[in-house]
This record gives sequence, C-alpha cells and structure tokens, in this order.
Amino acid sequence: AQARARLDAARAQLEAALAAGGAVDLTAALVAASAFGVSGAHPGIRTGAAALAAAARGAARELLRRSDAAKDAAGPGEAVQALFGEDFRLYPDVVPANAEELRLAWSEPPDAGDGALAIWKWLQQAAAVRGALRPWRRLAIYGRSVAKPLPSPRLLQVPHVAGERWIGLDFAGGARPPAGKTAIVLYSDRPEPPPQLAGLLIDAWPEPVPAPDEDAGVAFHFQSPNAEAPQAVLLAVPPEPGRNWSLELLEATLLETLELARTRAVTLEDLEQTGHVLPALVLAANAAGDTVSTDLSSALVEEL
Repeated sequence: AQARARLDAARAQLEAALAAGGAVDLTAALVAASAFGVSGAHPGIRTGAAALAAAARGAARELLRRSDAAKDAAGPGEAVQALFGEDFRLYPDVVPANAEELRLAWSEPPDAGDGALAIWKWLQQAAAVRGALRPWRRLAIYGRSVAKPLPSPRLLQVPHVAGERWIGLDFAGGARPPAGKTAIVLYSDRPEPPPQLAGLLIDAWPEPVPAPDEDAGVAFHFQSPNAEAPQAVLLAVPPEPGRNWSLELLEATLLETLELARTRAVTLEDLEQTGHVLPALVLAANAAGDTVSTDLSSALVEEL
C-alpha cells in the first residue's frame, strides 16, 4: 500500500509539472518517476522543455497503468511487480536453521589480514572468472565514483571457529583449510543478524582445494623419425706413433672395423660346433706394445 501511494504521488507530481511546464519541475518529477524503474523516465541529458514534457507524459501513462495493475494483483508479490516492473523480485523473510552459529559468525568474523582491502582484491580476482560477480563489481566501482559506496563487506565463515583465518586468503605455510567450510561475503550495515533474513544471492560455487602433489601419467602416440642419430661412434688412433693419417690407413681402419662388426654379428647357425662357447669377446692383442691391447698374463694362476 505504501509503495502504491508513493507511485501515485510520483504520478501526481508529473501531472503538476506538466501543468506548470517548467523545465526544473519536469526534471524533478522525472527523477522521482525513474525510481520506479520506468524506462526512459530519467531526464538524462534532456534540457529542452518540449523533450522533458514528452518524457513526462509517457512516464505518467506508465505509472497510471502500473497503479491500476496493482489494484488487481492477487498477492503482495504480484502487486510489487506491477508497481516496479516484471523484473523486480520480492524475497520473503526466512528464519535460518543455524541461528546461533550464524550469530557467532556474524559477531566474530574470520581473520582477513588486510580487511576490506583483502576482500576487494579477492572480489576483483573472482570477477575475472565469475560472470555473476562482474556487474556487482561494476556497481561497487560506480558507487565509489559518485561518493555513494556500498556498505563495507562483512565476512562470515561457518562452521564458526574463533580467530580462524579466512579461507579466501593464500594458505599460510601450505596449510590447507579444513573441509566443509563455507565462506560468505555479506554486504550489510547491521551489527548483528536479525531474527529473520532476506537478501539477494549474487553468486555461489563450490571450490575444491587441490592437493599440493599429485601422481599423473601421460600416454601419447609418437612416430619415430626415419633419420636417426648414429648409435655407435668409431674412435681410431694411428697404429704407429708419429705417423699421420692417410687415405689408405683410414680405409684400412674402417674395413677392419666392419670385419670385426660382422664377426660379432654371426649367428649360432654360422658357428656350428663352436656356438657353445659364446658369447665371447674379441680383444686386441699386441705383444710388442705398439698399440693399445689387452694383456691377460697378469690374470694367470700358477697350477698346483
């Protein structure tokens, strides 16, 4: 009833301003009508009396339509929507089931470190990935820019533990918060919770806390390239001290290497009766000591 009476008063103000025809009166009447969410009612940058009068006549017709619709409303919810528009929502009061827990969380908020600054930083970061928070953050910025800031945010954390750290902060020393915690950022200027609550939920989401270490495996298909690096490197030294390399000597070294490689690559079928002594080692031997060789004489044991 009070809202409908104020709407009728705003419509009467518009009609009086239209009768007077002054730009100042029309501007004030349009501002009052815009409080009811009438599209195009706010004067904005209109300055001419003719433009203001046209907007005032449209707003007056819309307020009259809303007043008549509120008379035929079936209940308070429909009446409020008729007065303020279909997008307006009226939320009933609720009695919280955990009233005592909520009272303790309200009166003893968790430790947020830098307080409002830490909450604002968290809101700024969360709004980057949460679409529902972006309009609220813009509203907070606009309010501060016109010297009408929102109420200071209040932190609630349940189940309540006195002196507990806010889980929205970085984990101190890698300590993970306990499971089952619910953190609430509340905009309210009340010093304590009322017996009945009504509010607007902006956003809510569960946030699992990842473990610091996880075992993981990756499987993928890989096609090896046809051009591969060599699997062996041949390191050769001149067989005689003081003799330089020549093309013939290098060729002989390579041919000997290939012969030794073929010798080591034989199969048991190729060796016939000698296969039972394999695998065997092919070692260089040079009794004169002209080149690197293997001397097994030190390993001999005198027969008894």
